[in-house]
Amino acid sequence: MPYNDKEEKMGDKLEGLDDAVARKNFRVVVIRPDVVEMLDLNPESAHREIYTFENNDWKFVETWP
Repeated sequence: MPYNDKEEKMGDKLEGLDDAVARKNFRVVVIRPDVVEMLDLNPESAHREIYTFENNDWKFVETWP
């Protein structure tokens, strides 16, 4: 729906999540990455972890930086 400048104005205060304007403009986005990497650069325990999502399961590999 296009923006209605007669009913909604910039800076209007909302009362909470039950407010009609808040409910009308609420969206949910889910981002699922295929690869996640974690790098630890601590000199005593330096390592790199790679998590890959394959076949509905996360695969874990530990490598060196």
